[in-house]
Amino acid sequence: MKKIIAILAVAALSCSAIQAQSFLSKLFGGSKNTTTTTTTTTTQVSQAQQQGQSSGKALKAIYDQYIADGKKFEIKNNLLSLLTLSSSLQGIKDQAKGSGFYTDFGKGLLLGSTGLVKEETQDNVISGLQTIASQLNTSELQQAAATTSSVISNGSQLASSVTSLLGLFK
Repeated sequence: MKKIIAILAVAALSCSAIQAQSFLSKLFGGSKNTTTTTTTTTTQVSQAQQQGQSSGKALKAIYDQYIADGKKFEIKNNLLSLLTLSSSLQGIKDQAKGSGFYTDFGKGLLLGSTGLVKEETQDNVISGLQTIASQLNTSELQQAAATTSSVISNGSQLASSVTSLLGLFK
């Protein structure tokens, strides 16, 4: 089972967040006749803000699931959110506080988390996300499909880091 989850995680990480979400939702409960429609709206939202918003939504989903699971972090219940989070963190990885990217990412994070991340905790959350991003090696995950233990180890490291970040939301 761990090998199957690892291979699915690698497959999902090798595509965009929308493709991963579609793939995993069909795999874990979507019907065969489900049609996904994507609507494109042109706005002046920066890539940094989009990544922040995606991160915020993923954190909110992880936190909600963490609460639903009785404050126990279960990777299997958070796989899609972890994949979304990991794919949206690479831009913030080396950004300095106060840079344009950092500021825009923060705006998106506040928006995407729908109240979970507050302005007063935003910098601490971004710092935690930067730590996660610096530890996460998605290219290593993609290359490790044949080496399940490496994937599980990297996924467990991400889960451990996210669990410690959840302590900020009380």
